[in-house]
Amino acid sequence: MKRSSFFLLCAIVLLAVCCTPSTQQYTVNGSIAKHPMAAYVDSVYLVNDLGESAKSPVVDGKFSFEGEVAKPILTTIVFTYGGAVPGKFSLPLILEEGNIHFLGLPSKRFAGTPLNDSIVMLNTKANEVQADVIDEAYYDKLAKILRTYIKNNPNDASTVYALREGVNSDLFTEEEIWELLQVCGVEVNTTNFAKEICAKYDAME
Repeated sequence: MKRSSFFLLCAIVLLAVCCTPSTQQYTVNGSIAKHPMAAYVDSVYLVNDLGESAKSPVVDGKFSFEGEVAKPILTTIVFTYGGAVPGKFSLPLILEEGNIHFLGLPSKRFAGTPLNDSIVMLNTKANEVQADVIDEAYYDKLAKILRTYIKNNPNDASTVYALREGVNSDLFTEEEIWELLQVCGVEVNTTNFAKEICAKYDAME
């Protein structure tokens, strides 16, 4: 084989490897055995920009499932339960590479991977806000915590969580929401949540 042909072949192989999208393997596991609802929760499933996942059973209050994502993504884990009045409840979760562990229903958080740990720390900081009365000053402090986090982390899945918390809790004005979206990168602005915000305010104009 000619030297030039060999180098060309190597370049093609390298390009193919570089262009092949990598995936991130994750596992999610946890237990709700110590919670009163443990006897009723029967399955869990995920909802995110990619749609809904298949349900995974909860056995003896424990659950575990695994999968892969192209990049970290904010998702919602939904717990379904039976009993006299069937229903469901949901919690935020970021799917990313690594072993993600559910901290239990009292905390309602997930840990073990960088972005999920970031959400735990963000909520810990918010819970540390002290106030004698729940007034405008209290909400301003919460908004400042979320605002600072978004500006310091403009392009990852945990920022989508912070933005969603601020919007759903009415901590941000419409003008500020637009300003924060301008600060955020493509990983945030291409999510369905960001698109829904833009569509909502566009419709109001």
